[in-house]
Order: sequence, then structure tokens, then C-alpha cells
Amino acid sequence: MTTSYPTTAAIFRDQSTVGMPFPAMSPAATADMPTFSTDGEYLDGYCQYGVTATSWSENRLDILITASIGPLWHKWWDGSTWSDWQRLGGYCISSPAAVSWGTNRIDAFVLGSDRATYRTWWNGSKWSRWENLGGYSHYGVAAASGGENRLDIFTVGIDGAMYHKRWNGSAWGEWDNLGGYCFSAPAAVSRGMDCIDTFVLGGDGAIYHKGWNGSTWSGWENLGGYCQYGVAATSGSENQLDILTVGCDGAMYRKGWNGSTWGDWQHLGGYCTSAPTAVSRSANRIDTFVAGGDRAVYHKCY
Repeated sequence: MTTSYPTTAAIFRDQSTVGMPFPAMSPAATADMPTFSTDGEYLDGYCQYGVTATSWSENRLDILITASIGPLWHKWWDGSTWSDWQRLGGYCISSPAAVSWGTNRIDAFVLGSDRATYRTWWNGSKWSRWENLGGYSHYGVAAASGGENRLDIFTVGIDGAMYHKRWNGSAWGEWDNLGGYCFSAPAAVSRGMDCIDTFVLGGDGAIYHKGWNGSTWSGWENLGGYCQYGVAATSGSENQLDILTVGCDGAMYRKGWNGSTWGDWQHLGGYCTSAPTAVSRSANRIDTFVAGGDRAVYHKCY
């Protein structure tokens, strides 16, 4: 059974009163934890914080990472081969977020050295200069698009609450406080027109969910788990959701929403040193990326 919290409540549960919850996320045997060097596709690179992925067509993938010295780097799959890494510059102190709202369009977001959110975008022919969107944030930023030329970004403020900022096609709105008390960068995804689902880790290590239905935000919903690093979210079709995270054993776990109920946690293996990212480039297909033990990027698809 899930628990909903008011938007002003801290996302926290006293473990001493409820014991160790969510046994599906307990440590697995070593034999159940193949390393990504043999279990996934090796894409090279060196991730200081993590990796993000987006797709603007069925057979296209774009991934971005923050390297050890701070700049943003970009690599893409054109349907047959992966490109080399392309340096996009900047000085970033978080894992990036990326989203596409149209063909040959990418918007990417990071935290800069002043902890403000910065944006750069690909318009089909070149990358833009960096745009400062303000704020003062912990952890990192999430991005989603609920329609053409629409953007929603989310981050965690100095007070631990989640904040939201929206691009309506012509201008950015102000930062909106959505409450909660978060211990990771958020994840965000759109599963339908003007529907946004966001996910964070709470103080108990569990995943919490908050959704926008086109007119109002829901309360916080506890989805369980006991997680490291953060959470990823994607949608393979309308009203479907998949979330992925890293358990206390370092393996990746998946949980799915079928339009009416959440499934159980599924163990996907691997050994991860960052929050995963996930993207769906066609119906019922998920591509996931994560930093492995060597800090390189590894890829799996389901």
C-alpha cells in the first residue's frame, strides 16, 4: 500500500518504527551481480557525476555526460553506429538532464559552478550558447516535455524541497516550490500530453512520486525500494511508466506502471556507480545507461 504526503511534508519515515522495508531491494548474491564490463555495451567516456539520454526519433539516441574536468560531452547513435564523444564545453557540477520535444531537437540542463541551472540546446544544426536559468540547487536537474515547444525542469533547492520551472513556448515561468524533502536529483518524464511524472529519493532511501495531471499536482506517493544515487524514469507508451534505480548491492532495479498499478521490483543486474538514465525511442523499448565501476558509460536495452 502506498502512502501520500502533503506537499509541505518532509519525505521521511522513521525506520526504527517500521523495520527494514522492501525486501525486493535487499542485497543479492555475488553471482547475481555481473559487472557491466561483461553485461552491457561499453561506450567509453569518463563520468564524474552521471549520464543522461534522450531520443528525437525511433532509431536515434543521444547521451550526455559531465567529464572529470567539468565540461559537457555528447555522443549519439544514428541507427547503425555510435559517434565519437563531442565536447560541448561549460563547467558543470552535476549530471546533465536532456529532453527532446521535436525532431532533431535537444535541450540539455546542468548545474553550473554557482549552483544555478544552465541550459544549452541543439536546433538541428548547432548547439546554442549557455543560458542561465537561475536558482540555487543541490544534486542536479531533471527535464521533461509534455508537448511541442514545452519544457518542464525540476531541481532540489537548498531547503531540500523540489522546485519546478516551465517554458511555455515563449518565456520561462518563475521557480515553483513543490515541497518534499529530497536526497537525490529528481527524474521526470511525460507519459501523455501535459502529464508529467517526477521521482526522487527520500530520506529513507525509498523512491517517491509526484505527478501533474494537466491541472493539479498530486501528493507524494511512496513507491518503496532502498536506493543509491538516484532514479531514472521513462515512458514507452501513453499512460505507461518505467523507473530504474540502483539498489544497495549496486545492481540496477526496475519497476513498471501499467496504467493502473505498480509492479514489483525487477533485478536487472550490473554494478553501477551512478544513478541510471533511461529513454524510450519506440513503443515498449527502453534503453538504459549508467556509469560502471570504471566510470565509463555502459548501455543496456530491454
